Amino acid sequence: MTSKKKSWAAVTFLVLLHAVIVFAGFVAPYDPTCQNRNLPFVPPTRPHFIDTQGRFHLRPFICQWISRPQSLYEYEESHDKAYPIHFLVKGPEYKIAGLFSAHTHLFGVEAPAQIFPIGSRIVSVIDAYDAMICNRCYRQGLPHEDAVRRLLEGGGAQFDPVVVPTFVEIAKEEAADVFAAIGVGPSAVI
Repeated sequence: MTSKKKSWAAVTFLVLLHAVIVFAGFVAPYDPTCQNRNLPFVPPTRPHFIDTQGRFHLRPFICQWISRPQSLYEYEESHDKAYPIHFLVKGPEYKIAGLFSAHTHLFGVEAPAQIFPIGSRIVSVIDAYDAMICNRCYRQGLPHEDAVRRLLEGGGAQFDPVVVPTFVEIAKEEAADVFAAIGVGPSAVI
């Protein structure tokens, strides 16, 4: 790929990324403060095109997650009913760029089913790690090892038990390169 094509690809990616940020309420299926405390750590929702009878559906659908009997954090998909994913649905109010109110979301499903995106679980772990290692005006940041220990202790209770070990592995491999790229050592941030 030529450097001109790479530049255009980078600019296109950045424009799309900024559009998603500005229209985050439209892209998200629910209000950011919405929680389902009945299903903590439920896996991300998988869209399906083929039902249990082997028939293909043009409209993607999801199956509702249910808790496995006698289990605390284990779930399975209930194939009793398929919930089609609808596009351009009415949902909770949000603001576009903090200025205009809107109710239309890119996608959603009928209650009682819910879509559980994996992105929110990943962001919560990254945000918690960042909050732990960075200095604040009221406290010093924690060392990397202490932040990782706290994340691992919270895996399965406060944080997604699958995302935490994956994040810790990536952070261990990439931390030195990230600090080198910005020209500081880990002690400058932590």
